[in-house]
Amino acid sequence: MTSLAERTSSERWIEINQKNRNTGESFFITNKEAFGLMQEDNMVLVKSHNDNLGFTHFRFQQYYKNLKVEGCDYIVHEK
Repeated sequence: MTSLAERTSSERWIEINQKNRNTGESFFITNKEAFGLMQEDNMVLVKSHNDNLGFTHFRFQQYYKNLKVEGCDYIVHEK
């Protein structure tokens, strides 16, 4: 995670450094290992929307062996 995140990141807000940025839709495919996700884990894109400031917000839900993991969702913000 230290190679992925800026030093200003915290446990609840991770700012991705410039060299590791990619599209929100492929974020967890590219960074699966950094988040400690195993082969049986999948982050499924549930929805996305654009706001009036030009950001796109992607909501992902974690699944383990195709079972929904309650309370394990992430929102990726992209500009």
